[in-house]
Amino acid sequence: MAKELYITVSTVGQHLTRAYRKLNVRRRTELAAILARVGAIVTADR
Repeated sequence: MAKELYITVSTVGQHLTRAYRKLNVRRRTELAAILARVGAIVTADR
């Protein structure tokens, strides 16, 4: 993700941390479950 956006891995981590906090999510699997419930497409290669 960082490579495609031309940002550092650390920056990606910081953004994910903030998003998880706002969504009250603790881990990626929890986020995937939420996205699946709302009908968002989740694939492993993204």
